Parts: sequence; structure tokens; C-alpha cells
Amino acid sequence: MNQHLSQGRSAATRAAARASLRAAAARGRVDGLSARFAERSAELRRRLAAGRSGEPDDAGLESIEVVVLSVVGLGIAIGLGAAITSLVDEYMAKL
Repeated sequence: MNQHLSQGRSAATRAAARASLRAAAARGRVDGLSARFAERSAELRRRLAAGRSGEPDDAGLESIEVVVLSVVGLGIAIGLGAAITSLVDEYMAKL
């Protein structure tokens, strides 16, 4: 009986470790997306300031639509990362 309990605990521990690694990977992706979002936001602010001062817009820069889609994607990624983190924390608390 104790052997079955021990096997169950070790399986749960391995599952929790895998979930923790997945959460860490998700946080890494979210951090990368956050940096990308900050870069795009800075570029958009620069372009808007240039437009207000009458300077010509640089050719080849991404459109505002792409920035908006990036923001939506970042929001989804952050939401998924938070959900995964909370699930892992909840699972770890049960152990």
C-alpha cells in the first residue's frame, strides 16, 4: 500500500515539475512578447510625433494595424501565461 502511495507522489512530483517548466517557458515567451510590444509602442509613438511635427513618415515601417494586432496577441499571451501560472500554483498547493 505504501509503495502505491509513494509511486503516486513521485508521479505527481514529476507532473508538477513538468508543469513548472512549461510555466517558466510560457513566462519566457511572454517576456519576449513584452519586449517586442515595448519596441513597437516606442516606434508608434515616434511615428505619431513625427506626423504631428510635419516630418515625412519613413517608408517600410509597419502599419498601425500590425501594432494593434500585436497588442491583441500580447494580451492573449499574457492571459495564457497567467492562467498557466495559476494552474501550476494551484496544483503545487494541492501537493
